[in-house]
Amino acid sequence: FGHEEFDYLIWVYDDTQFDEPVFSKCTFIREKGIICYFFKKYLTPEYCAPYDYIFTWVDDLDINQFDYEKFLQIMERNTLDMAQPALTHYSLRAHILTLRHSNPVGRFTDLVELMAMVSTNAAWNRYWQMLEPEWNFWGWGYNHLLRSVCDIKRLGIIDSQPITHLKLGSRMTDAPKEKQKLFEKYKGRERAKFKTEGELV
Repeated sequence: FGHEEFDYLIWVYDDTQFDEPVFSKCTFIREKGIICYFFKKYLTPEYCAPYDYIFTWVDDLDINQFDYEKFLQIMERNTLDMAQPALTHYSLRAHILTLRHSNPVGRFTDLVELMAMVSTNAAWNRYWQMLEPEWNFWGWGYNHLLRSVCDIKRLGIIDSQPITHLKLGSRMTDAPKEKQKLFEKYKGRERAKFKTEGELV
């Protein structure tokens, strides 16, 4: 997306070097850890304060012809707190809700996936408060509770700016157990039903 309107914080898990000029202004964190730990430690409200939007893109994604300016214009026009690009039908996906629909713009939904989440600063701060990386390392389940726990009400999937999800994360983790523990902690709080609630304009 370039460096004029974006800063980049990149976590590196191995010895890969990023010597190309395009990476010269990026900040690299070379540290062992898992997604939720990095979010809680580094994407604090203080660190994120200068930014209007926080892109937390964590998987193998092909951005295709994605236009971040158009994406953010749609978020602003619909006063979305959090949104994600729809996934092309070539994508590997966890939830069918995230696949691209024929809507000219997109949909109001009750869920946004972590893999390509875009948050307003205020929404990210509320989401960040809920994170507990001491035991929920992978962060599964938090997006089910965006409304009832974080008071993040306006969610959307933007069909006009799709991306392709190239690879699903490993299922050989304790993430499902962590998610169940999270749901037990917030027992009685409403969870996402994976539904579309109207069209974006």
